Amino acid sequence: MKKTKIIFIFIFCSILILPLISFNIKTDQISEIDNRTLAEFPELNINSIGNFPPDFEQYFDDRIGYRDNIIATYTSLNDNFFGELVHPSYTYGQDGYIFFRPGITVSNFDFLANFANFIKRFQDYCEDRDIYFIYMLNPSKSIIYEEYLPKGYSLNKSDINFFISELERLKVNFYWSAPDLIELANTKQVYNKQFDAGHWNDIGAYFASSNLLNIIKQDFPKIEIPFFEDYLLTYEHKDSLPVSKFPISEEVPILTHPKYQPSFDEKYSEEIMIEKQYPAFSYQKNNIDSELNLLMFHGSYFHAGRNKFIAYPFGTFTNVHNYNNVTNYDYYINIFQPDIVIFSSTDYATNNAYFPTELLDESIYSAPLSLKDVQQIKRNSAWINHNIIKISAKNRILQTSLTYNKEIFTPIKAWCLLEHCNKQFSTRITQNTNDVSEIQISLASQEIFSSNSPKLIIVAQDNKGTMIAQEIFVEIVDEIK
Repeated sequence: MKKTKIIFIFIFCSILILPLISFNIKTDQISEIDNRTLAEFPELNINSIGNFPPDFEQYFDDRIGYRDNIIATYTSLNDNFFGELVHPSYTYGQDGYIFFRPGITVSNFDFLANFANFIKRFQDYCEDRDIYFIYMLNPSKSIIYEEYLPKGYSLNKSDINFFISELERLKVNFYWSAPDLIELANTKQVYNKQFDAGHWNDIGAYFASSNLLNIIKQDFPKIEIPFFEDYLLTYEHKDSLPVSKFPISEEVPILTHPKYQPSFDEKYSEEIMIEKQYPAFSYQKNNIDSELNLLMFHGSYFHAGRNKFIAYPFGTFTNVHNYNNVTNYDYYINIFQPDIVIFSSTDYATNNAYFPTELLDESIYSAPLSLKDVQQIKRNSAWINHNIIKISAKNRILQTSLTYNKEIFTPIKAWCLLEHCNKQFSTRITQNTNDVSEIQISLASQEIFSSNSPKLIIVAQDNKGTMIAQEIFVEIVDEIK
């Protein structure tokens, strides 16, 4: 009896101690079971002392050892014994449907108005440069299959209705895919019943993409959009929810086009500037008779290869993860020189967490410079501190910063031109980490390599409207040391 008690005490103490021994103290940790960043150890100072207890409690709950295993076991027991989906991310709807677990929604009309204005500025930027622009807004599964939501749950559409009205008021060229998908859902499963509650499936992605391409086709009639029947439809078995160990059994549709064989240029991926947390990027050439060049900013609705439904008709396709990257649209347009730009986001991810207001507000750029006036602008060879920049012959991208003498000239905006003034690129005037003012430039290296005389002209304007220009020589070397 005494040995039994000792064994029981040992087991009990082990249950208490092992999670503490396995406590996760690593930084930048993401939970695989609820797909979010775990709380970091909170700061403790005079200003944060009031928030420290709840912040530390969240940190402890997130970092306790075997957290994911405990949640998975608890979730499985509730499903098997009570038919309830107790999970941080998911919940059962009606008729076996699984949705993202509804949270407390707080309308943020100020953000949505600001975001709509950002999109309008983005559109204006493109139109000023003869680039076709369209914004694509996609719905959550809850909007398409609203009738299957948990009983008693009422979907709040005030935010999305306000946002759409703002886009219309600002005359943004946009496509809201929900109405077409709701109609299609009467005959086809456009979001899986259970697997991947946060995204549409290949069928939904194909039809929404085709509808968008048909809008673009009005301006580019040579675009050839594949029919649904052109794709091979197969099914892949899924036995658990994404980023979760919750068991399911569902056949998920996969669409494959036999002629879609893109060629990817990984060199761009090595050089491109992109947000570390949202690094999805690719540059591809398609084996198709089209010279059209498409740049697309999108989120996870077009991940897992689903951007193929957009990419197929274009000779060149570049995709960039939209979160925290789309506000640098000038940088990507400088480099890839697209004919068409698509910006896509999803209703539930259109918020300040993914599109920070401070980044949206910074995205204000100058209209293109009138090229016929450039030759008349006064030259100054001493304003920019270095009039020679080097670029490796192996590089795909020229991206550098030029410091300048404020005593000679203090610009509020600037442009970068090729020597013969037949093409220009946007710039950014910023402060570096040493609080030194600089002009950031970026363009494809091929623009330099194909020039007979590799030279750039930096043109700038101050707050009085006075303009100045300086020639910058570009030296092509085998390797930058």
